[in-house]
Amino acid sequence: MPAPYPYELRKRAMFAISSGERIGEISKRFIISRNTLYKWITLKRETGSITPIVGYQKGHGHIIKDKDKFEEFLKVNDSKTSKELAELWGAKVSATTIRAAIKKLRYTYKKNFLPSQEGRWTKERV
Repeated sequence: MPAPYPYELRKRAMFAISSGERIGEISKRFIISRNTLYKWITLKRETGSITPIVGYQKGHGHIIKDKDKFEEFLKVNDSKTSKELAELWGAKVSATTIRAAIKKLRYTYKKNFLPSQEGRWTKERV
C-alpha cells in the first residue's frame, strides 16, 4: 500500500483551497488528483484535521489468533485430520484455515501404514 501524502503538502493544498483557488489548478500544481483533494476537504469537515489516518489493519485478518493455544490444541488432538480439527476448534473455521495455521507452525501429518496405528501431526525438523 502506498504511503499517505505528507502533512505539509496537505496543509499547503488546504491553504490554497481556503484562499479561493480552484480545485483543478491546485490539483495540477501539487500533482494530486481532484478526488484526493475532495476527500481531504471532507476529512477536514468531519474530523477537523487533515492528518493521515493511522492504525488501520495491515494485512490479512487471521482467524486463529492465539498460536500457542492452537499448538497445544494440535498436540492434544494429534491424530485428527484437519477437517476433524476444524470441527473441534469451535469457532467457524474451515479445514483450509486449519491447514494454513498448521503449516505456519511447521507441522506435517505423518501417515502410518500399519493398520494398528493412525497418522500424527508432528513438528517438522529444520
